[in-house]
Amino acid sequence: MRSIRNSFFLQLTLFILCLLSACDNNESSSLIDGIEITSDAVSKPDSLNRAELISIFDSEMSQCNGIRWTEAFTGKETKQSFRYTWFSTWATTDELLSLTNSKNTNTKVLAFLALKNRKNVDVNSIVQNHLQDTSSFVETNGCLGNYKRVNSYFLEESIGWFTKAEIIRFRNIVSKLNSKLHS
Repeated sequence: MRSIRNSFFLQLTLFILCLLSACDNNESSSLIDGIEITSDAVSKPDSLNRAELISIFDSEMSQCNGIRWTEAFTGKETKQSFRYTWFSTWATTDELLSLTNSKNTNTKVLAFLALKNRKNVDVNSIVQNHLQDTSSFVETNGCLGNYKRVNSYFLEESIGWFTKAEIIRFRNIVSKLNSKLHS
């Protein structure tokens, strides 16, 4: 009986250690850590212009392993999430539209989410332009993450902008494309 209990505790300990290491928040130092970012404004060194800040944001997001909104166990907002909140209000609509075509999937998704929440943005066109985009990313909240494809994500995040017939047509396109990747 004692060896069963010891085995159980050993397995439980290993499980907890695996869970903790999987949820480890390895946010490295940011490329834009020297920039003071507040909820109101950005105070940047004079040597950086808008194009450089956008390039730095894109580069920083490419170093992230997916999109992580909250830290494991604490629910605390991640640095990446805070950067997104700041960037989504600071960047212009044209800058965000350009970033939806970034080579970096994380940047592309974050730019789309920022645009989706703005008025006077043609979300339909953005989604339709990305129906063929099968690039993937992982979206994480705490320890729970989901593997997603850009085309599916953009469509599902903007379902209210389309008619039922468009949704069905677009889902069929996305489904066929994504199923080819698994065969």
